[in-house]
Amino acid sequence: MFKIKDQKFAIDLDKSREILEIDNVTLVPDSPDYIEGIIKLREEIIPIVDLGKKINFKSKKDKNKVIIVSIQGVIVGLLVDQISEIVKIDKINKANSLKVSQKLDKEFIKGILTLNEKLVIVINTGKLFNGLNLETDQD
Repeated sequence: MFKIKDQKFAIDLDKSREILEIDNVTLVPDSPDYIEGIIKLREEIIPIVDLGKKINFKSKKDKNKVIIVSIQGVIVGLLVDQISEIVKIDKINKANSLKVSQKLDKEFIKGILTLNEKLVIVINTGKLFNGLNLETDQD
């Protein structure tokens, strides 16, 4: 479970590899605004995506919590405001029947779950980067 602007979100743990705190990111010229830059982790170059910007949900400016995930076979870091807890969830309500604020892009929502009487939006990490070339360089 993580937060962006005090709203709780979740992603599938089977896509997650680890959680990090990062100190600095190397900027990449001419990249989309949601790409914060890249980091090197165990000899691997990993793009860092500001998840709040990617899903059109404004978040804190100074953040350093990253969830490392595998998307389409590529390792990506998702920058979030805060990581609150890791929990096992059995049932997620489908998002297609929900009316969602225009600020949050519905295409990225896998569903909604209730945890301790609070609603948590489950992000569909597979759709975060649909249409983008996330292939690794094979040179």
